[in-house]
Amino acid sequence: MHFPSSSKFTSLRILQRLEDTLELPPLPETTQRIMRLRSDPKAVMGDLVDIVESDPGLAAQVVSWASSSFYASAGQVRSVHDAISRVLGFDTVMNLAMGLALGRTLKAPLDQPEGYRDYWQQATWQAQSAGILAGMMPRTKRPLFGLAYLAGLLHNFGDLVLVQVFPPYHEQLMRWQGDNPAGDRAAQEQKLMGFSREQIAARLLENWGMPDEVTLAVRHQADADYSGPHHYLARIVWLGRQLLTARGVVPGRAEPVPQSVFEELGLSRQRVEQQFDALVHNRDGIMAMAGMMPLAR
Repeated sequence: MHFPSSSKFTSLRILQRLEDTLELPPLPETTQRIMRLRSDPKAVMGDLVDIVESDPGLAAQVVSWASSSFYASAGQVRSVHDAISRVLGFDTVMNLAMGLALGRTLKAPLDQPEGYRDYWQQATWQAQSAGILAGMMPRTKRPLFGLAYLAGLLHNFGDLVLVQVFPPYHEQLMRWQGDNPAGDRAAQEQKLMGFSREQIAARLLENWGMPDEVTLAVRHQADADYSGPHHYLARIVWLGRQLLTARGVVPGRAEPVPQSVFEELGLSRQRVEQQFDALVHNRDGIMAMAGMMPLAR
C-alpha cells in the first residue's frame, strides 16, 4: 500500500485550512490584470500604465518610488509613464505593482501598526537585495530580475497570511519571538501549527496562480540546501537575508554563508559584500521607500 509522504500530508493540511477559511480574499483584480499582461507577448508599456493608473493608490506609490532619493532620477517624475520609462522600467513596475496589490489584499494587524510598517520595510530591503544579487549573476544562471524582485518583495507574505487566517497562532508566535529573539522560529512554527509561514504563503500564492519560480522561492527561502526547481532564485533570497541580517537591517541571527554558495551562484563574495555595504549605506533611501507602502486599507 502506498502512503503519502509527510510533506504531502503537510500540503493537504495547509490546503484544507485555507479552504476552510471563509474570509480569505480572491486574487486582486489589479494582480489578475498584471498576470494576464505578463503572459501577453504583445504587451507594451502603455498597457501597464493603464493598469497602474486605474488604481489611484497604486499609481501614487509607483510615482513616489520613482521620485525617491534611492533612484536619484534626473528631472521630476510627473506620471506613471515617467516612472516606468525613465526610472524604474517595465519589469520592475510590473512586479512592484503585483507585490503591492497582494500586500494590500490581506488585513493589517490593526493593533500592531508598527508590525505592518516593519513588514514593508523588510519586504523593500529583500526586494532590493534579491534584485542586486540576480543582476550580479552570470547570464547562464541568472533568474529574471523581475521574478527575483517579486520573490524578495513577497518573502514575508506568510506574516500577513498568518494574521488573517490564523490570528491566535500569530499572537502566540509573536509572544514567543519576543521571549526568544535568537530562537528557531521555523521550528516553533512547526511545533505549534505543523507547518511554517513560508509553506502557508507558498500554498496561497500557488492557489492564486503566481509564477512557479516565485512560489518555490518563497517556500524554500529558509532552506540553504534546497536543490529542486528554480533553486537559484530560492538561494538568492536566502543569501540576501543573511547579508542583510549580518548588517543589522533586518531582525534575526545571520547564518554563516559558505564560499560554496557564492561559487554556486557565480558570484564574487568580495563584490557582493561591497554592493551590500553600499546598499546599507543608502539606508535612508530604502526606509523612505518602505514608508511609501500602504499601512492601512
